[in-house]
Amino acid sequence: MQIGSNTKGFTTVAISQLQERGKLSITDSITKFFKEVPADKRGITLNQLLHHQTGFDQHLGSNREVISRDENPLV
Repeated sequence: MQIGSNTKGFTTVAISQLQERGKLSITDSITKFFKEVPADKRGITLNQLLHHQTGFDQHLGSNREVISRDENPLV
């Protein structure tokens, strides 16, 4: 059975509970949890991950069109 995005809600609740207990903050960078993060990814926060934000414009090319970092206006 495919569960699709159903797990996103569970993850959000778990992160919210950890924040309430003072274990983390949604404004924390992923470098707090993963030490060997590439330099261009160090600014990613838990909040961005919870909102499933990739940093790419929603209407940037088709599903099969290859887009480089240089072509992305948001990078």
